[in-house]
Amino acid sequence: MKELVQNPVRKRMKALISKKQEQIKASKLASKATPVKSGENVIYITDALKKSLEKEAP
Repeated sequence: MKELVQNPVRKRMKALISKKQEQIKASKLASKATPVKSGENVIYITDALKKSLEKEAP
């Protein structure tokens, strides 16, 4: 059914919703494409402290 009167608010809301849906799809695709490598950049503070104290000990 064609509307006789255009509703600019409804038109903008539809545009915002479709844009948000595209962003969500792109985000999901990006997260699937780049696997998360766990443990590579983890620094254990206690281990680092022990190593630095060992270096300072005479």
